[in-house]
Amino acid sequence: MRLRFVFGELANSLRRNSLMMFAVVIITAFSMLILSAALLVRSQVSITKHSFYQKLQVSVWLCPENSPHAQCPTQANNVQIDAIRQQLDSLRPLVTNVEFIDQNQAWSIFKDLFANQPDLINNTDPKALPESFVVKLSDPKKFDVVSTAVSGMPGVDVVQNQDDFLKKLFGIMNAVRFTALAATGVLIIAAGVLIGVAVQVAAASRRRETGIMRLVGASRLYIQLPFLLEGVLASLIGAMLGFGGVAAIKHFLVDGRLKAVLPVLGGRLIGWSDVYATLPWLIGLSVIVAAFASFVTLIRYMRV
Repeated sequence: MRLRFVFGELANSLRRNSLMMFAVVIITAFSMLILSAALLVRSQVSITKHSFYQKLQVSVWLCPENSPHAQCPTQANNVQIDAIRQQLDSLRPLVTNVEFIDQNQAWSIFKDLFANQPDLINNTDPKALPESFVVKLSDPKKFDVVSTAVSGMPGVDVVQNQDDFLKKLFGIMNAVRFTALAATGVLIIAAGVLIGVAVQVAAASRRRETGIMRLVGASRLYIQLPFLLEGVLASLIGAMLGFGGVAAIKHFLVDGRLKAVLPVLGGRLIGWSDVYATLPWLIGLSVIVAAFASFVTLIRYMRV
C-alpha cells in the first residue's frame, strides 16, 4: 500500500511538472553524451598509444648528394654506411632489427606514399631521396641511446624518431578529452541546479498534501521519497538517452566513417566493449547528482 502511494505520488508529480522534467532529461542526456565521448577518447588514446609504440621505429637518415647541412660535405659512402650499421648492431638487444633503405627502395616508398599526387612524383629526382637505416627498438622510449650513438658519425645527416609526432597527436587528443570533461562538469552542475529547481517547484505545489501527511504522522522519508525519485528518474532517463547517443555515434561515425583513418590511429578503433564500459559511469554519476541535488533541496526548502 505504501509503495503504491509513493509511486502514485511520483506519477502525479511527473505529470504536473512534465516540462521541467523534460528539461532535466535533455540537459542530463547532453552532459552524459559528452562525458561518454570523453571516456571513449581516453580509451582511443590508450589503444592508439599502445599500437603506435609497438610499431615505433627510429630513422637514421644518411647524407644525400649536395646536402645543405654542414655535417654532410659529401654523400655517405659504403665505408661510412658499414660503420653506421656496425654501431647500430652493437646496441643489441635494445636494437632488435636494422633495415637499410637504399635510394631505389626509398623511391619506391615515395611513389607509394604520394600515388595520388603524380605532379609531385614527376617533379622529384630519385637521387634527391636520401638512403637511411630503419631501426626497431625493444623499448621505444630509449630513443636517446640510439640518437647519441650515431649522431655525429660521418655520413649521418639526421636521426629522427616518430615519438615527436606521437606526442603532438596524443596532446591534441588529450586536449579534446579535457575540454569535453570541462564541458561535462559545467553541464552536470547545470543539471543539478535544474533538478533542484524542479524538486522545489514540485514540493511547493504539493505543500498542502505534505502538510496533511505530517499531521497524520508520516515519516520524513515517506514524504520526501517521491520527490527524490522524481529527480533520480528524470536523470536516469537522461543518462540512458546519452548512452543511446554515444552508441549511435559509434555505429554511424566510428564504424561507418572513421575506418578510412585507421592507419593514422594505429590500425584499431574503440570497440563496443569500450562503449558499454561507459554505461556504469553514466548511470552512477547521473543518479548521484540527482539524488544529491534533490536531497539538498528538500532539506533546505521542505521542512518535515
